[in-house]
Amino acid sequence: MYFFILIHIFNLFQYPDFYLVSFSLYLSQTGHIIFLFSFILFVLIIMNL
Repeated sequence: MYFFILIHIFNLFQYPDFYLVSFSLYLSQTGHIIFLFSFILFVLIIMNL
């Protein structure tokens, strides 16, 4: 859960627009899957670095 919050903070500083879009999608029911997918994608990008 804390890691999830850290990713949010990182997104806020790096990509503010992406953060706002992902957060608004997270608040909606249908966007939940899209938010999870983007989160997994972000983790994979970090692992590749």
